[in-house]
Amino acid sequence: MEPLLETVRQASSKYYTPGTEVSIDEAMIRFCGRSQDTFKMPNKPIDEGYKAFCLADRGYIFDFRMASRSRPTPGVERVDNLSNTSAMVFSLAMSLPYKHKAFTIYMDNYFSNVPLFLKLRKFGIGACGTAKQNCSGFPKELKVGKTLTGNQKLDYHFLTGTKVGTMVGNAGVLTVLWMDNAPVTMLTTVHNIHSSKSHMDTERKCPRNTSSNAAGVRQLFGKGEFVKPLSIQSCIDNYNHFMSGINITD
Repeated sequence: MEPLLETVRQASSKYYTPGTEVSIDEAMIRFCGRSQDTFKMPNKPIDEGYKAFCLADRGYIFDFRMASRSRPTPGVERVDNLSNTSAMVFSLAMSLPYKHKAFTIYMDNYFSNVPLFLKLRKFGIGACGTAKQNCSGFPKELKVGKTLTGNQKLDYHFLTGTKVGTMVGNAGVLTVLWMDNAPVTMLTTVHNIHSSKSHMDTERKCPRNTSSNAAGVRQLFGKGEFVKPLSIQSCIDNYNHFMSGINITD
């Protein structure tokens, strides 16, 4: 299938110029036959089939790489200090016309890590995404449990952050801890959290009683009030808005 896939890939990048905000995520192509290249992912809407790593802009797939359980991903070269998954993200990023236009890539915590974001920044490509607390380069001082009790308990919308990987000529990566219904951790090279433009108002729904921080959040909502305008960080709002590029395609 690779000759056909390569033809589609080249056409996809030839006939469309993506906007400045793009996203990278996984996409599943349903297939239930026998193959060494298929995956089973029970928590996905399509739980079995071929898996592709896609670079998308608002529903348009600009570039993609097919994954396999039995062989390396075609077209992805190893990159020093990056894992195979991060090298795949870097390969997709390099297909963007970044020399002529500024881009920001949004990705979820499966891909985000500090070495990858620093590498992209060297090529003038911004990045923003949710991050696992055990991802490479994440600072220990921002690591908290999913359920906070006692001295660890944080107020709703508690916000803090620190920069890592800062060197001469390199602004580094901003790591963020924000207390929503549960702790949210993010990485970004294109946002800050303490300027006049780093927050925006949006309508938030009152959380369910099963939320890990429900007791603290409900103090902000009046009796019978289920929707309330609250301030959130622009990095959170941008991520929610632009990360859906692959889902729109699906």
